[in-house]
Amino acid sequence: MTPRCILAICYEFPPQVVAGAIWTGKLLQAVQAQGWQIDVLSGFPQPEMPQASSLHYVPHRWPHQVAGFLQRWKLDKLTDFFIWPDPSQFWIRSATRRAMQIIEETKPDLILNFMMPYAAGQVGLALQQQTGLPLVYCFSDSQSCTDMHPFFPTVFHYHHARRLEDAYVRAADRVVYVSQFNADLVRSRQAPVHQGKFRVVRLGAEPAEFAPRGEPAADPTRFRIIYTGTFSGWHDWHQTRPWLSRCKRWWDELGRYKVAQLDYRTHSPIYIGHAMQQVLARHPEWQGRLHLDIYGPQTCSLDYARKVLASQKLDHLITVHGKVSRDEITYHTRQADLLFHGVQARVDGSPGGRIASKTYEYLMTDRPILAAVPLGENWNYYLHQPGVFLVHPHDTSAMTTALEQVASSWFSGTPLRFDRSTLLPELNYAHRGQQLSDILQEVLDDKNK
Repeated sequence: MTPRCILAICYEFPPQVVAGAIWTGKLLQAVQAQGWQIDVLSGFPQPEMPQASSLHYVPHRWPHQVAGFLQRWKLDKLTDFFIWPDPSQFWIRSATRRAMQIIEETKPDLILNFMMPYAAGQVGLALQQQTGLPLVYCFSDSQSCTDMHPFFPTVFHYHHARRLEDAYVRAADRVVYVSQFNADLVRSRQAPVHQGKFRVVRLGAEPAEFAPRGEPAADPTRFRIIYTGTFSGWHDWHQTRPWLSRCKRWWDELGRYKVAQLDYRTHSPIYIGHAMQQVLARHPEWQGRLHLDIYGPQTCSLDYARKVLASQKLDHLITVHGKVSRDEITYHTRQADLLFHGVQARVDGSPGGRIASKTYEYLMTDRPILAAVPLGENWNYYLHQPGVFLVHPHDTSAMTTALEQVASSWFSGTPLRFDRSTLLPELNYAHRGQQLSDILQEVLDDKNK
């Protein structure tokens, strides 16, 4: 059988640890296991992929010194105004040139273009126009998702983003989304001829990283709540210099075109912190033994985060550890007595399309999950899953009830554990890779008809 060959355009790629890069790397490894030969073209130095056919790096020509200057002086908004859709625009020409060389050398069967960032999708567009090869786009995020993109620098940027995404859909043989809500949203505005192109391949998790191992507790004296990831709502709870903050907010919002209003206060540990206070008021004997640990880079300095917690009298209950390694993330996820998942609420209560990678990582464990998420894709996926206490992001009362139930079991010596083994075949990347492999084969079969 002739090997099936792919040229994968992946601006983000391991060893980057952002969700999109992890998804791309894991997915391509799983696709490769299905018998595909893959050439990876990345914008990240020293891309990593075991047993890859070939890895190619094209440097980003973005003027980093200028970018650093603008960021230091809080003028990086200027890049939002004048560089669209994003700075990977500076990568397109050199990446396209190198990709054409790879195509001439390897004669791939199709082009697989991963996004984010969105400008990088223009590489696949240019290659398809020059070669006529089938093209599949994989969106780890959609510009139409108002959870991820509640505003744009200007109304021009908003309309440009929609036109660009629609252009990708029209050009592609298939488009792959990680969210059914977002796929349906973009499909709804396409002509009938393009509506059959949409597929969903979700993010996933690896059993080797997150499945239960029966390890001894890291701290058997404490009931540990764990959150892994970034919170973006710190500045909405505490302002050290209010007048300066108001000026900064005015500057940030200048010219913005808002498509959704999010309550960033809910994307913080404050609401669950207040729930912890209420639980301890009911059970003073638990003082000093109930704690929330947050692992992951934050949108502010650790000192600022600690000031926010102190201002809410939560610094003795919550610790922010900042950025840690991937191994530490997986270790603490498995060790949690309760996993917390917080997503910002939508002010109008409408459903949204965002679903986080930690959804699948948390469900790979056997630990109880307190999911404070809005209505929409993430809520629907958690609904009816075993061991998930599903609450709205600002519902402190419901959080208190869930916390009390889980902690009571733990303090009584019978910690709650949940058998999610039936979910594991669906959640793992081997399954996700099989799904994408089937889509790619479907494209080739259509081509050969």
